[in-house]
Amino acid sequence: MLREKRYELVVGGGGLAGVCGAIAGKRLGLSTCIIQDRPVFGGNASSEIRVNIGGAASCNPWARETGIILEIFLEERKRNFEYHLSTWHSGLLDLILYEFLRNEGVDIYLNTSIRKAVMKDKETIQGVNCVQLGTEKEFIIYGDFFLDATGDGVIGFTAGAEFRIGRESREEFGEELAPEKADMGVMGSSLLFLIRDVGRPVRFIPPSWAVRYDRDDITLKTRRHDCLPGYWWIEIGWPFDTISDNEEIKHNLLAHLLGVWDHMKNAGNHGFDNFVLEWVGMLPGKRESRRFMGDYILREQDIKSRKIFEDAVAYGGWYIDLHTPGGSLAREEPPEPTHTLDPERRLEERDNRHTYIYQIPYRCLYSRNIKNLLFAGRDISVSHVALGSTRLMGTCSVLGQAAGTSVYLCKKYKSFPKDIFQKGYYRELQQILLREGCFIPGVKNEDKEDLCLKGEIRASSSKPLKLKGYKGEIKLDIPLGQKLPLCGKVEQLKLKGSIARDTVLKFHLRGSSDIWDFTSEKDIVFREVKVEKGAEDIVIEINREFEKGIYWFYFEENEDVILKTTEEKIPGGALILRPHKKWRFQEWCIRNNLYFEIRPFIYPFGPENIVSGVSRPERWTNVWIPDTEKDSPLFLEIDLKDRKEFNLIQFLFDADIDDEYTQIPPFYTPAHIPEDFDIYIEKDGLWEKIKEVRGNTKYFVKCRFEKVILSEKVKVEFLSSRDKEPWVYEIRIYLRK
Repeated sequence: MLREKRYELVVGGGGLAGVCGAIAGKRLGLSTCIIQDRPVFGGNASSEIRVNIGGAASCNPWARETGIILEIFLEERKRNFEYHLSTWHSGLLDLILYEFLRNEGVDIYLNTSIRKAVMKDKETIQGVNCVQLGTEKEFIIYGDFFLDATGDGVIGFTAGAEFRIGRESREEFGEELAPEKADMGVMGSSLLFLIRDVGRPVRFIPPSWAVRYDRDDITLKTRRHDCLPGYWWIEIGWPFDTISDNEEIKHNLLAHLLGVWDHMKNAGNHGFDNFVLEWVGMLPGKRESRRFMGDYILREQDIKSRKIFEDAVAYGGWYIDLHTPGGSLAREEPPEPTHTLDPERRLEERDNRHTYIYQIPYRCLYSRNIKNLLFAGRDISVSHVALGSTRLMGTCSVLGQAAGTSVYLCKKYKSFPKDIFQKGYYRELQQILLREGCFIPGVKNEDKEDLCLKGEIRASSSKPLKLKGYKGEIKLDIPLGQKLPLCGKVEQLKLKGSIARDTVLKFHLRGSSDIWDFTSEKDIVFREVKVEKGAEDIVIEINREFEKGIYWFYFEENEDVILKTTEEKIPGGALILRPHKKWRFQEWCIRNNLYFEIRPFIYPFGPENIVSGVSRPERWTNVWIPDTEKDSPLFLEIDLKDRKEFNLIQFLFDADIDDEYTQIPPFYTPAHIPEDFDIYIEKDGLWEKIKEVRGNTKYFVKCRFEKVILSEKVKVEFLSSRDKEPWVYEIRIYLRK
């Protein structure tokens, strides 16, 4: 019997993009369901495939994705005993995603395959036909709007939405990284595997159909295999079709995977004698198939130039990671151009594919020919080259939240997704996303309902920019330096180092539009600093007044100098280096900063930052940090300037957003999230406590009050954090009906 269901928002696909889209819609009051053809949620991040989440923070500081994906990830880190690494992060994320969806009240259809879109007319979907494995049930699920986060775009494809597949020619969009002629050389799919040390030698005998990799096989010279797997480069795509040939691809991948393991065990001393296979993926993790066309196609130039879009709703920052067509079948080619054995070419390829933080417009998230269809994930409106960056799961997650949120506005204004852009509703969409914890580069909180924005903020104290000490060092064998916030009078900058012999350091200081910007070629300060052999102090006379902003300094290469570094985080700060022609940040690691001292002290972490409108370091630090060396209680006080009614106060705290996903430890809650705090209002000249928060582990906290509160002043007193310092990016105060 065909069962019928109806929802305002139907989400197809249970990867991170779909999950975030479904939760976003449900939280805004939409009746929502999510349809997933697997038994678990998570897509490539699930226990079935086990790819770690990646995104903008892998290559850029202060860039990890926030919003719903960060809520989910922090819960996973709090409860998981493993690091979040490919193959190693266990199946706990599956459960947490399920919990989030169920707790929010999203209707869940697992093991349910969408077979076909049911059309009302050639431009409008009215439902989707589904089959549920294990129950023998068939559904037609009707909806007002459909969010296709299925990866392959099954809803869009069967609805007749315009799409592309393959690689565009260089001429079509003028993309430098595109091939000269268009072809079908899409990126391939991969299988991962997990091994365990059992403490004694164990023999491995490969099956007869495993691909043989000899001791000196050229394929493995550019494919690192001396570390614990899984290996992303066990990949097969072209000449297979990643959709219709998916099963054949899996069989081929298994033959290559076991062949690689045979090589590791039996072809030379790789150090894996005591290891055995514990888990082998049986579901290929896909990178690319169909890309559906919206009213804008994001391309390479947009990413590299950091193009500004009026309808920006999300961002990316992973490098343009385009794998070699064929993957493991292209045995004499590196798996990805930056993995070439030629060191000079490797540097050139890294430079040419590197990206800083860039905007993604809403026009990439809906179909240009199907009225009520949106997309999120790897199937959005981008060129093949741009997909190399936007396909990362962290990026896909914020795309999902943006798409799901936009359906709320479609219902509110009785409009279609296309109208959100054409009628200017995207401005409201941006403000809702910011309110719900997301970050959009270049977009500030301008919510007129936020009572805090017009208030005056004072605090118990504010921390100066003062580092406690140094632990590491870095050799000045390439140009390197530091991003940092500056304001007011700076007389002197002092660094610590080791000087091998008398030399002259060349110092440059420049301005920037934000922490990820290096476009300025004009020195604000240039100094040639003489330093003597054995000296520890490197003193640069600045003697200049600075407008509030993010700046950067660097030293030219000098083999005789080693600079001291610190593990301390500096909001608005990051170590920078130029290994070739382009400035970059430390990547895929815990980032350090150069150790430096500023005279006189500056105070870039003041309480006014909580109403800057930006909830992370960008063009300024945008965070309040108290001075915990002072004896006074730690508090923020908000003067609303008049008695105001409110029933909601919400907070955004720091969640180690400078660190990428794989660097966050197990059983971990970020140190600067306040654990215990109290909220007071002023009443008859006295402070009255209205809320106690205890044992908090969340970075995004909403404190709701059953009764409307009337007061002119609000005070928040912070009692304890895992670190002594609570870092507060934003406080908002609302009257909600």
